[in-house]
Amino acid sequence: MINSNMNSIIKIHKPNILSLKEAIEISFEPKLDPHVHGLNVKNINRLMSGNRQGKIASGELMVDLNGTLGELVVGAGIMAGRISAHADKYIITNGNPINLLRFRGMQVWWLRELINTRDVFVVVKCTECERKGISSVEKPSLIHGETLGYCFDKSEIDLVLNILESEQGIVHPEKVRTLISLLFGVVKEGHPYAFPDLPDDYMFKIVVSEEYKTIDLKKIFASSLESMRNTLDINLMVKLLGEAIDTKGIENGKTRCDAKIAVLWRERHEDLYNAFKINGFDVGKKDFFKIGRLLREDSGRLTEGNIEWVLYDDWSQGLEIALGDIDLLIGSGRMPGALNSAWLVAKYGGNFASIPIATEYLYQGEARTHFENVNNFSLREQSNAKRFNLDLIDTVTGRNKIYTHLDLFRGDLSESVMAIGIIRENPCLGGGIQGVRTDEETGKVIVNVLWLGSEEKGIINLELEFETSVSYYLSKILMPGQDGRTAANLYHLSLAYAEFGKWRKAGQTIQEALKYSAENRSKGFRRKIKTTQLYIKGLEAFGMGDPESANKRAAEFFEKALDCNDHEDPLHIRRFLRRIALDKMDMVIQKAEDLWIKGIDGKEKARNYIPESFKFWKEAYKYSGNEVGLMERYNELNFWETIHNYHDEIVSMWQRKEFPKNGKLRLQFRLKKAYEVFVKLRKTKIVSEYEKELHKGQGDIWMSYLLVTVFRESPPSIRNGMIKACLDLLDSINEWKNNQIIDGQINTSTLSSRYEAGYGLSGEMVQAIIEYRDKQDTGKITNVSQLFEIPIFLGNDFIIRFLSALVPTKKQLQEKDDILVEVETKFVRPTSLTIEEQIIHQEKQREKIQQEKHNVLDYNLEQGIFLFEAEINAYHARELIVLGHHRGAEEYLTKAIAALDRMIDKSIGYLPYVYQQKNKVDLYKEFGQRLKRVELLKKGVKALDEVLDPDKRKKRFGKNSGAVGGQDLIALMKMGELGQMIKKLGG
Repeated sequence: MINSNMNSIIKIHKPNILSLKEAIEISFEPKLDPHVHGLNVKNINRLMSGNRQGKIASGELMVDLNGTLGELVVGAGIMAGRISAHADKYIITNGNPINLLRFRGMQVWWLRELINTRDVFVVVKCTECERKGISSVEKPSLIHGETLGYCFDKSEIDLVLNILESEQGIVHPEKVRTLISLLFGVVKEGHPYAFPDLPDDYMFKIVVSEEYKTIDLKKIFASSLESMRNTLDINLMVKLLGEAIDTKGIENGKTRCDAKIAVLWRERHEDLYNAFKINGFDVGKKDFFKIGRLLREDSGRLTEGNIEWVLYDDWSQGLEIALGDIDLLIGSGRMPGALNSAWLVAKYGGNFASIPIATEYLYQGEARTHFENVNNFSLREQSNAKRFNLDLIDTVTGRNKIYTHLDLFRGDLSESVMAIGIIRENPCLGGGIQGVRTDEETGKVIVNVLWLGSEEKGIINLELEFETSVSYYLSKILMPGQDGRTAANLYHLSLAYAEFGKWRKAGQTIQEALKYSAENRSKGFRRKIKTTQLYIKGLEAFGMGDPESANKRAAEFFEKALDCNDHEDPLHIRRFLRRIALDKMDMVIQKAEDLWIKGIDGKEKARNYIPESFKFWKEAYKYSGNEVGLMERYNELNFWETIHNYHDEIVSMWQRKEFPKNGKLRLQFRLKKAYEVFVKLRKTKIVSEYEKELHKGQGDIWMSYLLVTVFRESPPSIRNGMIKACLDLLDSINEWKNNQIIDGQINTSTLSSRYEAGYGLSGEMVQAIIEYRDKQDTGKITNVSQLFEIPIFLGNDFIIRFLSALVPTKKQLQEKDDILVEVETKFVRPTSLTIEEQIIHQEKQREKIQQEKHNVLDYNLEQGIFLFEAEINAYHARELIVLGHHRGAEEYLTKAIAALDRMIDKSIGYLPYVYQQKNKVDLYKEFGQRLKRVELLKKGVKALDEVLDPDKRKKRFGKNSGAVGGQDLIALMKMGELGQMIKKLGG
């Protein structure tokens, strides 16, 4: 123990080396959160084996804030504490799934906000993301590869996030071990990572305690994979583990019958249970499925024989391995859990090995055929692994790659920290650790955070007491010597109570505020209080009654609150109503997807659910308008059955291992399957009605379908390239009409030479296209799928080769200097979610840095971010054209132009047209033509006029208004082109 004199000496020489308590309290930033603005460390204890904990003196643990982690060494604990403190607002007992998503969203939002205030460079390496397999139901998450913090002149710090387990604590108060975990690791000098980038897929892992660290887990995996071609031989694995434990038992008097084992209960682990039983382990007397029923009915944790089964959380049992209370942790789970276990073994001893396993085409991520075909990875799993530089298959053995903890963690242990926020009471560690609780008298919130520090080898239980907005407004109201019971203070206090889930107190207080406001406040303020009163009732309603009734009741309150507002919506009530509608829609879709996997009868019932989901989509649209994400969901709904049929076709071929290996042939193969399903289901009621709807909005049924099937997981550059190629093809077919007839004959030579090189079309095919076009009522081909009706296209799979020729390759896009592919290739890290969202975050982050620190950012980087944002919004505008939503396309075009204007405003370059304004003009020209809008073309002319007129140029571009003759000439030529287009459109 370090005495107080030694502490004083340390502080004099190294003022940033502080006691753990001091470091946490001085690192807390009170201005970030209006509801959590003070922190006191009440108690610090060390967890011990045997479900015990021991008191630690305040000066016993010292931390160094000078290290690479900086304040994150304790900031991790503060983050976990803040998020836990906010949990009471979301805790319910009715199992309402909307609160799961709200809670996940809150965690993600706060993590971004908190880390982005730190002068660090954090990279998200792994976290559970939005969906498994083909499911349409999304979940909020940080993005793999996302960068957080100020990111300047700092070493990289890798982040592993696990937020899934906390969900169960929100809806099941009786379930133990509900938590959120944050793991930070500093990348060593000369090493590429602390943790590798991992996609959101599955691993099978084996973890043993320090006592059994000499067991060669890698060899056991290798033997279990060798015995059968595509299968992980679970029986052999358990047999070899038993023999190794018995051999070690000669030294310590323990055999396999005495080994304490932890396993996550899932149907896929039935093989494990049987293998333990066959190979002499003590599994108790209850059968496997009875254990599952008991877990669901009780606490979610059951010890049967020497096996501890848990329903929701297995990775945190690595803590018990670190304490020596468990000998073996085994089973399959998501990759974030594997990274957590690897770090725990690296820090506390033991041994770890794992293999990535294929689960994509085993519905909902569940290995329903147990561990057969573990190396038959899906296309998505393969492409994700390639993007993340993850080896799925060992090049030497040809079987699943075996990873040890030394492979998965290469960071600096002295600069690595984990923080675990406890949401509900955990009786299984440290003699019992309390969950979140609020002091009724003071309004202070107390949470417990487990802190596994950098130098510290122990597992520390921090009891953190947060000053909250409740305590602040209570102190104002109860201030000695005066009565602070004003309408304004009561109003804010009621919102504070609501923020921490104290619904009864919130209701009483807002009612009191309403009474006080009648005496001395304006009608506007009274209306504000009534709105808030309804808002609080709506939030409370989420936890009352069955989920369907609860959400309906909440929506009724929010609707009334919205009616009380004039134009402003400070409480984001419209967002709540949108969220409720989308949640209803997702619940319907989830029912349909659960039924789809149950054979022919299940599929028929599933189809019947989908029409109901449109009703809820329309509700969401009423509150959101022209959001591209909402239109994508609508597109997905209309193709729901088609998507799942396409997926089934792919699964069938996957199971027979009939995928072509060549990339070009693989694209043709997927297009062929998509085409066959599309032709088969095109006349179904939903799809045929959707096609009519798209036709009215000049949308394209085939491109809309491709976006949710073949190109569902493709990066924006490929999706955008496909859309542009298809739209350009249709434009060229229709726009060249006057140039294609000479002396009454169709001139196909020019067209065929153009199309043969690009699309493989012969002169005969071009003539067939033109003849078909001229027979249409509109005299145009408005949809790629219309080409399917031309007989010459359908022979010998030509249509498939033609469709694949419409899709540009990454190489072709690079040759055209495509902005999206350039950014994806050079600028962003691997990501399993949207690349565009990642870049937008980085733009906002850098703008904030510039405002707060007045840094001069790298010009090319900053300009590139604005240019990317412009192009990504232009891509969304093209997508909305395809989806028959021209109004939305114009809105996203406006966003693209605004990004380019910001780029120009912050530019330090020159030649306004060539390097800046030209991008705007090109967008106005493209979308004026695509949308047939003269107004957009005229805006392009105006943008050119700002370049050509010296006075306007100086006013718009300031010191960057220099011009040369060549630039003016190019701008004049472009103005002439726009003038011709305006004339053609009758403007």
